Amino acid sequence: MTFRIDFVSRVANADKTTWHFSIKGLYGKGIYCSLRTDEDGRGLSLLQDCPEQPVRLLSRDHFEIPPTATRWNARTRLTAALITLGWGPEVHDPPGER
Repeated sequence: MTFRIDFVSRVANADKTTWHFSIKGLYGKGIYCSLRTDEDGRGLSLLQDCPEQPVRLLSRDHFEIPPTATRWNARTRLTAALITLGWGPEVHDPPGER
């Protein structure tokens, strides 16, 4: 079971910052999915079948990315979180080669 992070994005509006991620490896399988934090960079939710009703993967108390974080720092925090959830180790192969 592995995962690959394909995209990391920070969306800032006024005093709110949401982080968005695109990965291959939902639950450690070869399924593509989108993940995001809350508007204050806390918690981690899955936006798979119904983006209007995301599935909470990690609570606000267990995952946080500061609004001033770099994309690399956000990626590092997401990697650690997904490993903790048992989704893998991360692989760094180019998209389409896994």
